[in-house]
Amino acid sequence: MTDVIGKATNRRLQKRKLPAHAWTEEQENAFLDMLAATCNVLGACRHAGVDHRSAYRRRRQHPDFAAAWRGAILTGYERLEEQLLAQLAAPHPLEEGGSDGALPSAGPFDAKLAMDLLRMHRGTVENRTPTPRGGVVRVSREEAEAALNKKLDALARRLAAEREAQR
Repeated sequence: MTDVIGKATNRRLQKRKLPAHAWTEEQENAFLDMLAATCNVLGACRHAGVDHRSAYRRRRQHPDFAAAWRGAILTGYERLEEQLLAQLAAPHPLEEGGSDGALPSAGPFDAKLAMDLLRMHRGTVENRTPTPRGGVVRVSREEAEAALNKKLDALARRLAAEREAQR
């Protein structure tokens, strides 16, 4: 950690280490930049040289930092969406009209993982409030019945398809 000069009241100034929960402006910028690039909080904390618990505490206690964190996450997911769309739009090298045979330059890309991540963070992108701990969300009776009927219809279709396949 960076050294700081301690306060002095009728005594000599002292150099001391910053407490673990204190962040410098450089650490905050490094954290937010890496978070925007990767959407990985632990990786961003390692990059900035801060403890992940202090990052979450800082987000809870500093609204400006929380807003910057959210902006970094949104930037990261926009990049992920762009990469996913680029992978889907890129012609396969073995298909007619494909590139000169070289693979896309984006590197290894797991589309299923990307879709799972995007699905998990859809609420962040749509600016919804996070689900309370335990995952319980209160909805109206009509919404609950509609969701249940939709799932039951899907189950009935799947069972009918399985019965048909067994014949």
